[in-house]
Amino acid sequence: LVIPDNAILTIKSAKPNEVIKLTLDGQETTVITSGEIIKVTKKKNIKVNLVKNPERHYYQTLKEKFTHGTRDSK
Repeated sequence: LVIPDNAILTIKSAKPNEVIKLTLDGQETTVITSGEIIKVTKKKNIKVNLVKNPERHYYQTLKEKFTHGTRDSK
């Protein structure tokens, strides 16, 4: 999911007594219970240094990320 940097993403359960498992960027899973609300926003004043790997192509990496967890069609 790609959203604009000025967007606020609000996550909450749609049903009473529903439990949601939330994983952001493939990292640790967080459990959200009924009544809890998670808001995701851009962090202000942060700089990121990106590292380019000459052995990997950008589109190869994207393909692997978007097909991660899919089942083989054997």
